[in-house]
Amino acid sequence: MAIAKVSLNNLLLIAILASSSVNAASQDIKALQIKAGQGDIQASLELGKHFENAEGVEQNLGEALTYYRRAVLLGHSEEGSQRLTALRHRYGEIEKKAKSGDPKSEYDFGTILSADPDYENYYPRRSEPKAKDWFERAAEQGYRPAQRSLASIYAQMPLKNLEKSLYWFSIWAKSGDSSSQLEVADILKEYPFMLMKNQLELRKEWLTLAANNGSAEAMLELGYFIRDNEGNDDAALSWYMKSANKGYARGQLAVGLSLIHKHDIQQAVKWLELAASNGNMSAQTALGQIYEEMEPLNQKRALFWYQKAAAQGDTYAAYRTGYYLHNGITVAKDNITAWSWCSLGIDATPDSRDAIEKELSASDLQKAKEIYAKEKAFYIAVNGN
Repeated sequence: MAIAKVSLNNLLLIAILASSSVNAASQDIKALQIKAGQGDIQASLELGKHFENAEGVEQNLGEALTYYRRAVLLGHSEEGSQRLTALRHRYGEIEKKAKSGDPKSEYDFGTILSADPDYENYYPRRSEPKAKDWFERAAEQGYRPAQRSLASIYAQMPLKNLEKSLYWFSIWAKSGDSSSQLEVADILKEYPFMLMKNQLELRKEWLTLAANNGSAEAMLELGYFIRDNEGNDDAALSWYMKSANKGYARGQLAVGLSLIHKHDIQQAVKWLELAASNGNMSAQTALGQIYEEMEPLNQKRALFWYQKAAAQGDTYAAYRTGYYLHNGITVAKDNITAWSWCSLGIDATPDSRDAIEKELSASDLQKAKEIYAKEKAFYIAVNGN
């Protein structure tokens, strides 16, 4: 079967289904998606396998087809072609099960019709249900992936029907856990839902539901919502605290920053230390600044946290680390490493690197550049630029 171009409508539907399937994807899956988007053939193949076999992501045969086809188009991949053919050989079996009323097969067949233009062009030889119709059948039987996909479809043009979209999002989220409910709250921040008159009311309802069901992230987001939309800092802090007490690093950071505004530095440091110890880069950088400015100074502790934050990709912390190393503050002077760190933080300190460079020999500068090149590659991977 020849590989046809995907129509504009198919691209739209594929994008919708992709967002449905990968919302809760692991970081590994998301990293593969970035590589595939950059033209990596092997990443496309691996993603196809993940979607076909439900490995680390919700199963979506349409997405599997899309990634296998991409691998074939990008590099004439033999494995991609074989997997694409094998999956297409299953169409008849899946269609038969779908017609028997099996909800998973109805959903699977809908994803196939949405993703495979060749079969879509062949399938309309009969006046049969299309992708959306199959999703609707599966959704009405309580199949959650179909409910999520149907809700997404109704949120888009040309079928845009926000009432139906919210209906299916609600059905889907209420039968799920707090992460599903938080996702609906997040969706309500985006276009076109953000234009709804009761958008804020609905967002608070879903955030509250997710928070009451134990989501530390929802507790934090509800606190932000109350702060930004109701101006009640004390009520917001109460929700931050609930999030922080569940061990959520971003909640601990929010408590710490709120207490700084309340001039309770001692308690703020306690919460920031917890967040920083849990790997929160912003908390690590904030502690570096606090230990540099509070009385008595604790520059050793400041450098400790700046180094932690710099190692995660914070450019300001990278500059401060370079500053400490260049001036030998609490550590042995090290201009080679200092130059590399200040180069990473060059936006914050345009003159620092040049000042250090004047103190380096040609061979030491070359060593510094080699260290910088390795660190820069990591920063690009972390920050995307």
